[in-house]
Amino acid sequence: MTAQMTSGAEHSIKTSISNITSRANVTEKLSMDWVLFAVVIVLTLVGLVMSYSTTFYASAALRNNPFAQFENQLIHAGIGLVLLVILSRIDYGFWHGVSPYLAVLTIVALGAVLAFGDARFGAKRAFSEGSIQPSEAAKITILLYAATWLSSRRDELGSLLMGVVPFVIILAIGTVTILFEPDLSTTVIILIAAFAMFYVAGARIHHLLIVLGIAVLLATTMMNAPVFTHVAARMRDYLVSMQGGIPHQQIQQAMAAFREGGLLGVGVGGGFAKYFLYTAHTDSVFAVLADETGLLGLAVTLGLFVILVYRAFRIAQRADSYMGAYWAIGLSTWIIMQTLLNSLAMVGLIPLPGIPVPFLSIGGSSLISVLCACGILLSISRGSNKMARAEMERSMPKRKNELTAGGRANHGASSIIRRRYSRSRTTRPDRSGAAEDDGNTLIGRDVKFKTSLGKRSAGSAQTRLSGFIHRRAGRNGTGSGQTRGR
Repeated sequence: MTAQMTSGAEHSIKTSISNITSRANVTEKLSMDWVLFAVVIVLTLVGLVMSYSTTFYASAALRNNPFAQFENQLIHAGIGLVLLVILSRIDYGFWHGVSPYLAVLTIVALGAVLAFGDARFGAKRAFSEGSIQPSEAAKITILLYAATWLSSRRDELGSLLMGVVPFVIILAIGTVTILFEPDLSTTVIILIAAFAMFYVAGARIHHLLIVLGIAVLLATTMMNAPVFTHVAARMRDYLVSMQGGIPHQQIQQAMAAFREGGLLGVGVGGGFAKYFLYTAHTDSVFAVLADETGLLGLAVTLGLFVILVYRAFRIAQRADSYMGAYWAIGLSTWIIMQTLLNSLAMVGLIPLPGIPVPFLSIGGSSLISVLCACGILLSISRGSNKMARAEMERSMPKRKNELTAGGRANHGASSIIRRRYSRSRTTRPDRSGAAEDDGNTLIGRDVKFKTSLGKRSAGSAQTRLSGFIHRRAGRNGTGSGQTRGR
């Protein structure tokens, strides 16, 4: 009798797992963030229009073909969109296991750039005459490894020696080669994104302030190094211009473009500001956009960026694993910070950072990397069957042992599994609830699936993630609201 009950319960477990897998596959086709996808497509099209508008004159003069640079950007956009679709269809859990290898490969590629890269404008940042720039791919792979590391060390992030110091060492190894290309702006972007992930994962504020102070001290010291003389000169020019009340010449030209464009602009391709702006097709593309589409067109474009980042943060909030949530935070922080820094520079609030605007600036590597990042965000929005299956497999031995207890315990184990896995996993996960094993939560190394998938726990109203993921994973495992108490 007991053997029959055990056999029946095991069959029920297998059926339940099969059900959740099939339902997850059905849900997967419906749960992708189509709003984010639409915004990405529109921004890519806007970028292609601006790429032609800012380069046709120079292309005609230098290459006798006004479409030369536009065609190149169009090809890269096509490659990027294909990769976006592919990455959105790949279960993002796949990248969890290969993240260390990608990190090593990235470091090797960055070292190869320093040794064998093309020297342009006093820097070695790319191969093949600037068309292949490994630091753009490094934004994705370094943030991936950081997300994987953070998700596996959640119980140690509150410690200075076990959490902060190893994380800083990992970032230093990943970014030192980028720093000495030299590419200070990309280094800063990666570090900001990584520490945004670290903060959300549960780092202590005073630890982050200590790291920030050390970073500022090192940056101030390094400005005197020969490799960073151009950065120091740019800072001096900016400070002198601010003291004299006369902005830098590029800022003056950018402000003139804003004034000339007015509310509705002079028409796409009809602006004259791009002929006077330095690097109008990259750093100053916002000024050209304002000149030709007006403040209204600029506001709409910036609004699209706001929607993109909002949807990305919602994906992080609803992600079904800590790795997915942290990676989404890092990727979205990278995109918004790169856009924000360029915008602030165009109005003279900060020195010119020398970084492209995502989607809008000319640059094949930059465009492909941003589209790949958006493809990964779409994959995270779909969820990870791979991680769900791995977590269920880890829980199976425990459940099978419970089946041998006999009688009502067998029936109870079977019914819990059925209740746990028979529903769709598209409902919002409760990250903070994963810290408590109340019998309704599946506890594992990385995955934070809520086992009562369609229901809220009693404390979920206070602990569930919302807004800017204000309940962060804490020191004692995976929790936040109740674990950290703040």
